[in-house]
Amino acid sequence: LMEEAPGNPLKKMVKKQTAKPLQMKRFASTLAKIHRFPLVLSDPFTIERHLKVRCHSLAEPMAAAMPNTSDEILSIIEFAKDFQQRSGHEYFTMSHGDFHLSQVHLQKHILWVLDLDPIHYGDPAYDVAMVLFSLKLMASKKSLTEYINSLRDSFIESYFSTMEWDIARRVPLHEAMIHLKRACKRFRFQDEEGWEELIPKQIKQARTCIAVMNSDSAPNSVSEMIEISEKCPVIY
Repeated sequence: LMEEAPGNPLKKMVKKQTAKPLQMKRFASTLAKIHRFPLVLSDPFTIERHLKVRCHSLAEPMAAAMPNTSDEILSIIEFAKDFQQRSGHEYFTMSHGDFHLSQVHLQKHILWVLDLDPIHYGDPAYDVAMVLFSLKLMASKKSLTEYINSLRDSFIESYFSTMEWDIARRVPLHEAMIHLKRACKRFRFQDEEGWEELIPKQIKQARTCIAVMNSDSAPNSVSEMIEISEKCPVIY
């Protein structure tokens, strides 16, 4: 069914620089609608489930196999688990679970959301982190940086015009978990040239995201959210 979805993938439009702020605002408002949907579809998707499902239970074996990075990996896991234990699940909502620019098609005024099987009851900040993370990866091409940053700003402004700023506070945590997830994927397959050098870089960036969350106050404006996002790197 997803292959039959009409329109153009938003990621393709961004790469061709045909996406406008209006499309990013529609993208953001769609995510906000998902997060405001009142139905609880599953048990809470916790950090424990993230480690089991998205990391394939490989985070701790990866730490054991890579002693130079072990302490950093374990400290990320400990921080994430402790944070969720202290904060609980009160802020959980319906969440997509893998929301990025390839997951939507645009057809004039209609936006089609794809890949609905990961939908769960979890932290909406993970979806926001996925969007910002994917935009940073695309912005690593310097010819696109200014353009993509303008789209990022439109996304942030539109999403937080209807959603609580408390979500923004947890985005660095989930960017760290995305780095960890991607490191686990490299460790799982071990088929990429230089994977042993790339994993420590990913873990270092995850630790930077945790440090940003610990050192910065919770953002309450678009400019503060942009500043925090830019401190959490995606470079590898």
